[in-house]
This record gives sequence, C-alpha cells and structure tokens, in this order.
Amino acid sequence: MHNLMQRAIEKKIENAIKRRYSHARVKKTGDGAVDDAICRTIESWGYKVAQNKGYIMVLL
Repeated sequence: MHNLMQRAIEKKIENAIKRRYSHARVKKTGDGAVDDAICRTIESWGYKVAQNKGYIMVLL
C-alpha cells in the first residue's frame, strides 16, 4: 500500500481511538483488489475489519 494512503488510514484509526469510537471508517476506492489489499494490511496491524458498499470499517 502506498505510504501516504497508509499514513492517512493510520491517522483515521488514531483519531477514532482518541475520540473513544468503537470503529473507524475508511472510504472504499471502488477497486476490489485495492480494497482487499487495504483490508489485509489493516488486519496485519491486529485490527478486525468489516465492509459494506461504501466503507471499510476498522473495529477498535
């Protein structure tokens, strides 16, 4: 995953944790292969993920 995209996702997760949210939302790219790669990367960080039509949900 591109470093800028990875950093943006990490920032979304950090902000959600600071605000004591139960999840962080990452907007899908529309490309299934890219979205799957994003999910695998987030899971490798130790988080669980769920998806709907428009977002990848990172469960905190």
